Amino acid sequence: MDADNQTALGKTILAGILKEAVKNTFKSQLLPELGPLWQDFDSFTQAPPAAGAGEYLLCRRFTAQVKQLCDRRMALQVVVGSTALDGKTFEQHYRDGTVTDLLAMINIKRAGRVNRDNRPVSIRVVQQYPDGVTVKALDLDDIETLESDSKLRSEQQRAKAGRTIRCHQFGRPSIDVPGGELRLILDSQILGEDHRETIIAPEERLVWMQRVRKLLDGVGAFGKTLRLNANLLNLDEFAGVSILPPRIRVRGENGREVHIEPPVVFSEPGLLSRGRERANHIRHSGFLELRPVNPLLAWPKHLGDERARRMQAELDNICRAQSIRATFAVAHYNTVEDIYQATEKGKHDALLAVLPEGSYAPQGQGDMHEAIKRRIQIPSQCIQHNRTLPARFAKMSLKDAMKSDAQCVRRVRRLYEGCISALLVKHHCFPFAPDEPFHYNVQVGLDVGGIHSSHVMACLGFLV
Repeated sequence: MDADNQTALGKTILAGILKEAVKNTFKSQLLPELGPLWQDFDSFTQAPPAAGAGEYLLCRRFTAQVKQLCDRRMALQVVVGSTALDGKTFEQHYRDGTVTDLLAMINIKRAGRVNRDNRPVSIRVVQQYPDGVTVKALDLDDIETLESDSKLRSEQQRAKAGRTIRCHQFGRPSIDVPGGELRLILDSQILGEDHRETIIAPEERLVWMQRVRKLLDGVGAFGKTLRLNANLLNLDEFAGVSILPPRIRVRGENGREVHIEPPVVFSEPGLLSRGRERANHIRHSGFLELRPVNPLLAWPKHLGDERARRMQAELDNICRAQSIRATFAVAHYNTVEDIYQATEKGKHDALLAVLPEGSYAPQGQGDMHEAIKRRIQIPSQCIQHNRTLPARFAKMSLKDAMKSDAQCVRRVRRLYEGCISALLVKHHCFPFAPDEPFHYNVQVGLDVGGIHSSHVMACLGFLV
């Protein structure tokens, strides 16, 4: 049969043909600017640096999708993203005695997730050959061995650092892969607040899109040549309505109220600029409307007092900088009942709790976060202990800490600012407020919830 873009069936067939042609072109890896690529389902990702360092490695990921538009038009959408890999190979985890951390990340990826056969989802890893160029995506088969080895002492783990791990490529039998060639593919749940580091600036994304376009322009598609328009698809060619956000009220210098005007035109730079201006006002001048607040910082007792006092000082500094008349008290706890008694004794009306579980720990009914939600009635905000300032900075001055690791210090500062903002909003304080009527009377909010954040929660509200 002949397929063209005159009918729905023909468009579907053409899209499938073009999709396969695009995938074959990526597999040929003909463009030096992209470097060697490895395939993960329909995406193609750059190889990680062979001698990577840090908690995780970021690799650019490219996905080309054929889109059917109106007026019998078809477009090739190039999606440029990031894939995060564990900064340590499996062998390095064994050498460092941190197989427990590796297993915790695997458990986060598996928690509450099953495939169509109601079995735990497969765990994706990458194998990077010694040449540093050849990379493959594999499924991890040997989780039971990792579970067993995680219970060993550090020196026993180091003794097994040279071991192989059973994995398989889709549709192929299992093989033994050297642990020094394997890295875990990380999910956003593992990255937590560091997920923002995977976001690519528009300017950089455009550069990568142009490189991918150069690769795909003129590819062969079963005897035909695919030619791409020299210009990006212009959305202004399609009918649409743009509604600008309203003017808002924020707190300015010396506590006086100032207005932030809406962008003159509807554009991404204009909206981003407005968001940055609003955030800067809140960061430097504080919330528009505040209420008296008596907050408590709950700190796990087994983590000691030194880090707790440092965090308390950092939180109080942020409050002073934002003209928030509040100071945090500190309570050390073992159980949620300890937290409850501390809030009652101090008559606290807001709680910031540092959780004993780390960000790698899977969520469950028995963890402290769930216990706090069930037992504590005042507004609360939680943060995992490994997202706070590391112990090595506890005795350092801010200047020395910035010299040691400025990126870490800034990241933790942003986390603390976010925790305070979220806590104040729950306490019915308002960082800003609209100064003009909205252009709608129905508001729909979407969020994720449930024990494993795997359920979509919706909130429908009518504005009067």
